[in-house]
Amino acid sequence: MSSQRPDELAPRLLFVLSILGSAFLIFLVQPMVGKRILPWFGGAPNVWTLCLAFYQTTLFLGYAYAHLLIRFASPKGQFVFHCLMVAAAVIVLPVLPGTAWRPVGVESPGVDIFAMLTANVALPFMVLASTGPLVQAWFARRYPDRSPYSLYAVSNAGSFAALLAYPFIIEPRLTLSETGDLWSIAFGLTAFGVLSCGAIASRSSGTAQVDAHQGDGGGVSDPGAFHVTMWFLLSGCAVILLMSVTNSVCLDIASVPFLWILPLATYLLTFILSFSSERVYRFLPYAIITGAGFAPTLGVSLVNGL
Repeated sequence: MSSQRPDELAPRLLFVLSILGSAFLIFLVQPMVGKRILPWFGGAPNVWTLCLAFYQTTLFLGYAYAHLLIRFASPKGQFVFHCLMVAAAVIVLPVLPGTAWRPVGVESPGVDIFAMLTANVALPFMVLASTGPLVQAWFARRYPDRSPYSLYAVSNAGSFAALLAYPFIIEPRLTLSETGDLWSIAFGLTAFGVLSCGAIASRSSGTAQVDAHQGDGGGVSDPGAFHVTMWFLLSGCAVILLMSVTNSVCLDIASVPFLWILPLATYLLTFILSFSSERVYRFLPYAIITGAGFAPTLGVSLVNGL
């Protein structure tokens, strides 16, 4: 850090703060919106499960949008198109559904929940979800001699901070309306920071462009079909476990924001540990921890089944 020029320090800080703010807002909007709509559906436990399924799907769409934009658009085209996406997201704010969305006599909440989340949350959430890969790609273009993957750790830190901040700091002190208003203001500031990163990257020399999705090892061969299939299956397994544990907690204990956040925070913590450094992951210790965690659950299930 001491070798950095003062005029380079501010842009790098902007990249860091943009990713940090986006990740914080993503994981803040989930319990916030869930708490708003939960009473509308009688506190049903499946409300949060449906919300979680929606968020996971929209998160994937945000990543897909960022991938396609990086792959097929020029740096200036990326900036212009993302400006349009941000403008569209600002138009649909606030993310908290208004009272007009309150259902009347609905027996199955699935369609109504997905409709109100699509109308109010989908576009801002997708724009925020695309920030990580987009800003990493822009950082790699602006600073081709530096790895952008440290920004992934910053993103995880922002997400984890939001999950801890909501039940312990934000929810006890602010009403939902106040939280929603502050979220909208923070979204505008974060979007301005992200677009500023895009503007900086678009002015960088074309010869310095680096694909943020490429690793440092140029000689590494492409993964085979088996590895790609396992990546998809294991990723899907993690999401299924998250949703099943969350659903079980909501059914057997209570459907409240704090208990929603516990499985989600644990899920996020596994990402932080797995991607923080290759030295953190060792197969045998994690296999033992996994086995020790599943053994009591399996035992309880067998006992209950008798």
